Amino acid sequence: MPRTMYDSVTPSAIPRSAAMVAGYLPPSRYAWSAAEWAMFPQAVKVRIAIFANVNAGHVLDVEPGDATPAQAPGWVSMRRRAGVDPSIYCNASTWPTVRAEFRRQNVREPHYWIARYDGVATIPAGAVAKQYADPTVHGRGHFDLSVVADHWPGVDEEDDMTPFQYRVLVETQRRVSRTYAVVVENQRRIAASQAAILAAINSDNTSTPEMTRILDEKVAEHMPSSEEIVAAQRMLLADVVREVVPGEQADAIVEKLNEKLADIGVDVELPADPDADPDAA
Repeated sequence: MPRTMYDSVTPSAIPRSAAMVAGYLPPSRYAWSAAEWAMFPQAVKVRIAIFANVNAGHVLDVEPGDATPAQAPGWVSMRRRAGVDPSIYCNASTWPTVRAEFRRQNVREPHYWIARYDGVATIPAGAVAKQYADPTVHGRGHFDLSVVADHWPGVDEEDDMTPFQYRVLVETQRRVSRTYAVVVENQRRIAASQAAILAAINSDNTSTPEMTRILDEKVAEHMPSSEEIVAAQRMLLADVVREVVPGEQADAIVEKLNEKLADIGVDVELPADPDADPDAA
């Protein structure tokens, strides 16, 4: 029998009696906190990623400002490697474009959650869910309504994310954002260095020693610091472990890496699982 699912950027607007809820994962600015997910302890939870580089969630949101149709096959393949049977959310008008991308990239199609706010709670052929009403249609609160099949592969089978796993996800996305900021800053430094070097080359008054000094200074300015290199390496280590090792075993390995790196003076700053067995690794 079809089910009703609620989703919202304001979780508190959803009735606590909801049997099925959908919400956003970080780094979305509308990401639900662990406490907000916990407001629905008995509900089936559908977790939505909005960017194709986020290796988490059941569903990728494909719409303007979020993931693109061309990125959808890559995300689906990534989630399948992680052991998840994934789905794509998109508008009914975008659906043909998304499906064409899967055919073009030779990736088996996922399950689909289709949006069309026509007030008709009927799932279209080829989909597992339809978002059929927003607040302007149902007029009951700040949430959207979807009709969902009695079985949603990848959602109904998957164990729910533990609070620790959610904290790890939040921390990983925070680090990704910080690394991106470092990359942007390094690009700014490179551009400034190039401008200074060009100015020196074009100056008739620049001697060879002065030119060498300018080149050395500008190269040093945009080289990453040792701290930045270590931060990138430790993020890569944790990401690789979680890609190839399942669940709690990965957490135990990452925790042990943290201990070993701390012994040599490298602070990995990974969150510790309060429920983990200290002898697990």
